[in-house]
Order: sequence, then C-alpha cells, then structure tokens
Amino acid sequence: RFTPSDVMISPEQLRVDITGELMSYVADKKISQARETYRFQFHNQSGRLLIKDFSLVKSDRNPKEDFES
Repeated sequence: RFTPSDVMISPEQLRVDITGELMSYVADKKISQARETYRFQFHNQSGRLLIKDFSLVKSDRNPKEDFES
C-alpha cells in the first residue's frame, strides 16, 4: 500500500513527483515500510496528457543508489 504525503508538480517539464510511504504486507502483517518517490513523466499529444514514463526516483531502502538517469 502506498500512502502519498507530498506532490511536486513541474508543469513546464510535464512531470509529477509523488513521495510517500510504501508498506508491504503478507497475510495482513506488515513486513516492510519505506519512504519512496515516484515520478510520472507525461507527453502532450494533441492536447491530451498521456503517461510517457513511470519510475522510482528515490528510496530509503537503497539510499546510496541513484535512480535518476
């Protein structure tokens, strides 16, 4: 389950970053929790916004790993 806590909108780049807590469960028992940031990259096609890319940008599970490309 992902519970968002912050949304950063970048209209010029057609991008939205959503940060929150990702909780993993097995048989109603929480087995892990991590703060993660996901990015939606959009594409404007004839006035319609379409999702171009969805990616993990940051996670406290692997804080040294660079997810940005």
